[in-house]
Amino acid sequence: MYSNVSITETAYSSASTYAKDAIVYDPATYLMYQSLIDGNVGHALSDTASWTPLLTMVNRWSMFDQYNNTQTSNAEEIIVVLQPKALAQGVYIGNVDASDIRISTYDPTDGLVYQEVQDLIISDSGSSFYNWSFKRIRKRSYAVSVQLPPYYTGLVTIAFRKPSGTAKCGMCVLGPLVDVGLAQYGLSREIKDYSTVNFNFDGTSNVVKRNFAKIMDVDVILDNVYIDSVIESLENYRQKPVAWIGAAAYGSACLYGTYTSFKNVIQYPTVSAMNLQIQGTV
Repeated sequence: MYSNVSITETAYSSASTYAKDAIVYDPATYLMYQSLIDGNVGHALSDTASWTPLLTMVNRWSMFDQYNNTQTSNAEEIIVVLQPKALAQGVYIGNVDASDIRISTYDPTDGLVYQEVQDLIISDSGSSFYNWSFKRIRKRSYAVSVQLPPYYTGLVTIAFRKPSGTAKCGMCVLGPLVDVGLAQYGLSREIKDYSTVNFNFDGTSNVVKRNFAKIMDVDVILDNVYIDSVIESLENYRQKPVAWIGAAAYGSACLYGTYTSFKNVIQYPTVSAMNLQIQGTV
């Protein structure tokens, strides 16, 4: 509904002439495109001989695309107002660089019905004046909230504050909560690195650093009465990126992506065990 991040990129116009390598965005989708030819005029963005998609969006919309490593940035503060299309009680924010995050829900009838502030600065001084003065500041790069009130007409405002700096956010997801079971200890996290290393004959190497994706493997326990509904929900979410909250207390256990497999075992008369393997987006 609103963002304080201005759009400074160039919107595509069929009447304009673009040089080779010129970059524009589609006003309908906010996706970025690069010109492949010189004197590019009158060619639609769907013309693959004239334009190539960059798989990125304008700065304002980067925090809402399918990629965790593309960030929206703005001086000191990012403010967005979102209108969910369903009863949204969950917010996941990833790859964020800010001092704190403020989340609030406003209903046109009842007014302000919810607000919270999450401080992203981690205190690790250990009551030591030396640590407090000289130890490097640690910050969380994620935020999770699963307490938004179920207001269908509510507007959710999210503010990312970083005074005297540049606030950044790579992923912002708002939506309904789907319970697929209680995560168990033993949850594992790793990454898939898309960088490449080319070795020369003398043992030296050239490294091309690229993005990476998070991978999570988690076992969950669920009541047998919910087995069928959970399996149907997972089947409907196949190949659809969503936010997965393995444990809200650990940012490493929260990611945005798709599950690669799930396996359910009816282990006991009342509860079952399920394993989920989830791969995040880059």
